Amino acid sequence: MQLTYICNLGTSSSIDYQQDLLKVVSSPNKSHYEKTQKETGISKLTILSGLVIDLMVPVPRCFPLDLMHLIFTNLGELLIPLWQGTMKCDVTDSISSWDWATMTGDAWEAHGKVVADATPFFPLSFHCPPRNPAEKISSGYKATKYFHYLFRLGPGHFRAILPSRYWKHFCKLVYGVRILVQRHIVGSQLQEAHLQLVQFVEEYKNLYYQQQVDRIHFCCPCVHTLLHTAPEVMQVGPGAYTTQFTMEHTIGNLGQEIWQLSNPFANLT
Repeated sequence: MQLTYICNLGTSSSIDYQQDLLKVVSSPNKSHYEKTQKETGISKLTILSGLVIDLMVPVPRCFPLDLMHLIFTNLGELLIPLWQGTMKCDVTDSISSWDWATMTGDAWEAHGKVVADATPFFPLSFHCPPRNPAEKISSGYKATKYFHYLFRLGPGHFRAILPSRYWKHFCKLVYGVRILVQRHIVGSQLQEAHLQLVQFVEEYKNLYYQQQVDRIHFCCPCVHTLLHTAPEVMQVGPGAYTTQFTMEHTIGNLGQEIWQLSNPFANLT
């Protein structure tokens, strides 16, 4: 029942948003405004509401998911601590029961060396191969490195260190994400990606969270948001065009053009 429900998630409607926004901005008093705000999740007009509606993708569909941070960084910062056994463990839980926590001690050091040894085999066009995670993951890992580490090298490298059922579960995530970040996606691929990500989310709860209240912190928002990634492609196109890489690269270029070094970020803003 639950799997069927999350397989049929709806997409955001600009008409519903405009109706809810009208309720908020037309509130006759503060108490009515606060009540309507809680009901709709809207607090005020967005700055993009001032643009010409016929020349843009309407709000809220013009705000796509941030795949760069959602998938590449946030999932990496969730899964790796789980597999290392460094995730917060409540007093009512026990790390000894975490049979997925196999990336520890010598195994973690050996794994890090294998990842580092793969660097010479990365094409120059791939940009920023992942460095040794045993040495650098807490200080020098950003979205690109996490992407190559998890979704390029991960299926091969984690097979030797993760228990089989956790590795197979992880591969469903990789399969779905690799489709989402393509530059061209056909309908059958998108359906398959959505199915694999739905299965990943559902199995994640059964494998890690296991319906235990003391593990509720395992269920980070980035896991749930995976359910919305495939429907998002139907609204704004393939994920390759909606990641934050382009925006952050542009900000970097603009930063180099600013000569007022005393306050460059104010100029960027």
